[in-house]
Amino acid sequence: MRRLRRLALLAVATALLAAAPLALRRAPAAANPPPQLPTVEIAIVATPHDAAARASDVRFVAIDSLGVRETTLATLPHAPGAVVRGDVARDGARAVVVAADEEGARDRDWGAALWRVDASGVRLLARGVYHASRPLASIDGRVYVQRGASGAWPTAEEAKRGKLRTDALSIDAVDASGTHAIYTWSGYTLHIAGEIERELVVYRVGFEGADVVAIDRASGAVRTIASVMPFARDFSIDRGALWMSNRDEHDANVWIVARLDLATGAIARVASERGESLAPFALPNGTVAWTASGRRGLTLGALASGAVRSLAPLGAGYDVVTAASGDSAWATIAHVDSGFDRAAAVHLASGTPVRLTTRDERVTVLGFADAANGGAR
Repeated sequence: MRRLRRLALLAVATALLAAAPLALRRAPAAANPPPQLPTVEIAIVATPHDAAARASDVRFVAIDSLGVRETTLATLPHAPGAVVRGDVARDGARAVVVAADEEGARDRDWGAALWRVDASGVRLLARGVYHASRPLASIDGRVYVQRGASGAWPTAEEAKRGKLRTDALSIDAVDASGTHAIYTWSGYTLHIAGEIERELVVYRVGFEGADVVAIDRASGAVRTIASVMPFARDFSIDRGALWMSNRDEHDANVWIVARLDLATGAIARVASERGESLAPFALPNGTVAWTASGRRGLTLGALASGAVRSLAPLGAGYDVVTAASGDSAWATIAHVDSGFDRAAAVHLASGTPVRLTTRDERVTVLGFADAANGGAR
């Protein structure tokens, strides 16, 4: 009798589940966070795992005591297999700005377009944006992008001396009145690393070498901060310092985590290892996270106390922090072990991971909705 009753209850439950909406039936990819974890909202771009994908969803993902909820703002069309990167808008609206390669662009290096995405849909802001670059949604309400045009390839003699193609480059501000160049230069790249007060912090690379400069947003005046090795990447800014990874000056097989004081130009070497996996990220609370050696997740160092701890929320593999909440309670990570990389939000105090999509998608994090710390650039 008890067995028959259990079978009857199972049949009723199965019928109710079949009648439920798909959104309610979808099984979460990770356990729902317990109620004591703080609520957070994260902007993402989700693209099907398809090399020829021609569109991506722009979503906000909310994590709270009820679980994980995804809200799609709009679907963004783009070139097949496009790189899509962006930032959370700083104008008080629930919106993001994204740069994505356009289909049919004549110059693929400068074939991305800048879009604003909100609940009303997708709106084109500018064309001719650098491929795979990340726009900066600034504290002044404008959006800054790298634009330009391809230059001539070097002659055979120039190539022997190590010269690469030199392009006409600009840092442009985009606002309601249009697109305006605030700085122009001829070189290899102008990478927008972040901002401090009235200035943009830019990593500049040309045939003569590489440096970090500050560009006044109003006047375009340039202040050189420091010369660096021309392999820098993984930029984030906190407390008047630019954090980055770069190659060691003397050993090409060694990579370092470096802190550059943006006022004095002093560079401090914080960590090093043989290999290129180091990827530092500075959190607002003074903690710096970087990829741990030996496929062991993350290393987190507290600058004030010098305390160091390890965190591997998704097990063995390489973890890279891509964004942080303003209170440093949450960070997003890209986790690589085998196959496709996975994106997750991690509650840092408890180490609880939450996957950012329930579907078979590649996720790029744009930032936290509080827009206080942005993401790695």
